[in-house]
Order: sequence, then C-alpha cells, then structure tokens
Amino acid sequence: MARFNEIQVGRFNRALQKMLGMKGPASVPQLGTEILPAIAFPFGVELRYLESWERFGALFNQAAGAAATSDIKFRNPVGSNIVAVFEQIVVVGSGPALSQYFIEIGTSTTDYTTPLTMTNGRLDNRTRPTPTLIASRQNNGAGLASAFAVVNIPAAGGTFSLISTANQEITVLPGDAMVLSQQTVNQQGEVSCVWRERFLEDSERT
Repeated sequence: MARFNEIQVGRFNRALQKMLGMKGPASVPQLGTEILPAIAFPFGVELRYLESWERFGALFNQAAGAAATSDIKFRNPVGSNIVAVFEQIVVVGSGPALSQYFIEIGTSTTDYTTPLTMTNGRLDNRTRPTPTLIASRQNNGAGLASAFAVVNIPAAGGTFSLISTANQEITVLPGDAMVLSQQTVNQQGEVSCVWRERFLEDSERT
C-alpha cells in the first residue's frame, strides 16, 4: 500500500542507509505533511558516491594554430540519461599577448577532430573509471550558442579559475556540450576541469 507523500527517489534513502549501516526497508519512506526543519546530509566529496554521484577530472591542451583559436569540447551524448555538473574549471594563458577564453553551452551531436582519452579520469576508485562525457579538441572548432562566460588573461600569462562558488557550477545535460575556447588566435588552449555525473531521475527528464 502506498504511503501519503511517499518518496519515489530512492538514492537519498540508499545514501542514508549506507552511511548509517541501516538494514531493512527504506529508512525515509515519506515526506512530512508540513514544512519541517531537517538536518542536511553532512556529506563532503568523499561521500558523494553515496548520493550516486561520480567525480572525474581532466587536464587537456590544444596546440596553438596560426590564425586559429584553440578549442576543447566536453559533450554529453544524446540519450545518456546523465547529468554532468562542472565543479571546477581552470584555464591557463601562456602569453606573450593578452588572451581571452570563452565558455559556450549548446546543442551538439558531434565531436572535434581529435578525441581525448579519459579512460581513467575517476577521482574516487569506488565509482566508474571512465566518465560518460566525451572530450575532444581542435583548432577553429565550430562554436555552440553565444558565449556566457569570458576571462581575460594578461600578457604575462597565468592560471585563472572560472568557478568560484557552488552557484557558478555548470550543468551539461544529454544532447548538449560545453566548449572552452581560447579566442586569441595562435595561442595554446589549456584547461583543467573537475566534474561529477549521475543518472537523471524521472522527474528531471522533462
């Protein structure tokens, strides 16, 4: 028999049961009938896997090309049923000229000319070794939608982080891709990323 306000998303129940070593049926089977105070999951990144998140990292570069931009793409395949959330994006400027990076998000079903290997990109050995996202690189790669983020790197070069708070994390859903583009021509593109992936729940697919 169904319960009133029965919780249909099982991953939170499983997380509590695993963390606390509880046996038996779902430990939190239903939602309270009023707005209630609650204790938030005290989970750091070391326990993300209990919430069905898997964390990955990658460092890639695209060599400079004369009169060409240097572009790196992370694509989430159509039908993957995976949501990817970028937690950290760091870009590098090598100089000697002022350079500029764009971040673009948009629909994409193709990759750039050079695929990039991520067969052991996992950051937690309790999860899959290989992410669902597909990475590739190219000079003068085709753009996506309009850029929504930009960073200017001075001529002296340097390393710059594009995500500073949790609210700046970037989601990439099935059928979409994220492109990190070194907009200044004849400059090497170099990026370091950390992201997490999990299956989409039924309620998130529409």
